[in-house]
Amino acid sequence: MPSNAAVWAPVLWFLWAVMYILVVLTSRMIYAEATRRGQNAELWVLINVAAGITGLLLILTASLVRDVRAVWLFTITGSLLLVLGPVVYMATPKPSGGREIGAQGP
Repeated sequence: MPSNAAVWAPVLWFLWAVMYILVVLTSRMIYAEATRRGQNAELWVLINVAAGITGLLLILTASLVRDVRAVWLFTITGSLLLVLGPVVYMATPKPSGGREIGAQGP
C-alpha cells in the first residue's frame, strides 16, 4: 500500500502548478489593464509576481514541515500572499488625469 505522502505529493504539485498558472494569467491581465490606464505596468506585474511566487513558496514549505500549526500558518499566509497582488491593484484608484476612452465631453 502506498504511503500517505506518495498519494498526496502529485496532488500538491498539480494544485501548485494550477496556482502558478493563475499567477501568470493575472499578471498578464494586470499588465494589459495598467497599460490601458497609462500606469507603470511593469511595476504592477513585479508586485503581483513577487507576492505570488512568495506565496507559492510558502505553500510548498508547508508540505515539508511536520508541525500541524506551521502547516496551517504557511498555507494560510501563502494563500493570502497569492491574492495580495491582484487585490492591491484592484484597490488602487484609477488615475484622474484624463478622460476615459469613449467618454462624452461637454
